[in-house]
Amino acid sequence: MKNKRMRQVTEWAVIFVAAIVMWFFVISDDNPLVEKKIDVPLQYKNVGDGLTVVDHKDGITITVRATRDRISNIRNADFDAFVDLKGMHEGNHSLRANIVAPEKVEVIDDGGEQNVRLEQTVEKQVLLELRRINENEKSYLIKDIIMPDFITIKGAKENVYSVAKAVAQVELEKITASTTYDITPKLFTAAGDAVTDGVLINPPKVAVIVNMYEEKEVTLIPDVGGGVGNYSVVLTPARIKIFGNNEDLAKINSISTVRINVNELMNGRRIACKLLIPGTVRTVANVSEVYCSLKGNG
Repeated sequence: MKNKRMRQVTEWAVIFVAAIVMWFFVISDDNPLVEKKIDVPLQYKNVGDGLTVVDHKDGITITVRATRDRISNIRNADFDAFVDLKGMHEGNHSLRANIVAPEKVEVIDDGGEQNVRLEQTVEKQVLLELRRINENEKSYLIKDIIMPDFITIKGAKENVYSVAKAVAQVELEKITASTTYDITPKLFTAAGDAVTDGVLINPPKVAVIVNMYEEKEVTLIPDVGGGVGNYSVVLTPARIKIFGNNEDLAKINSISTVRINVNELMNGRRIACKLLIPGTVRTVANVSEVYCSLKGNG
């Protein structure tokens, strides 16, 4: 009797173990381990004082292994990939990245050795040039453009020394009044190639102040000395536009011609007459003279 019970217990134990094994087999078959390649961002940590990382990758491709349901939900942002540069000096280095993976995810390929170059960090001042683009029909009203003469750039020695000039590009297409722009300078080599990486600009934006003149239309008055009998002197055009500072424009409502010799206008002649333009203003299109002629009043 006792042996029979032992056989029953043994049989149940075998059945229980077999059931567990079968359960694990079913589970693993339904949710197996799979591998996946993932592109992850790469950081560079513990860079020594006075050094800058150049010629480096911003990301690497790694291979990970996890269960199917786990791996389907992971993102590249779930990984922390970095190259530890502690104690590294200026020069070229080949180092493996450290990969911190999410729980229950195994990294089976860390992307191999990463080539990193460390260079001395330097800074220098660069002359800031002005570049006016897309000027409009009112560009003549620009009085002046004020901006810094220099900017400071900082970065890896090779990159900084490649910069020959900085340019502040001012868009003038829609400008109609005095304006201040915050502009990011563009950096160029002596050959005219843009330098876009590895250099910090200080300040990152510069204030460019565009001061504009005001303009107004004024009447032209012929100076004929005495009268002209039954005639009147006609000026063509009779009005022109001038521009300048507000306080100067406020003082001017008309502009006279130089003294006109009426005799030169007889017999229907038309002559050019110079204008006496105040020195504090300018005329639109640089008008300096108009046509004068006689018109009968009868």
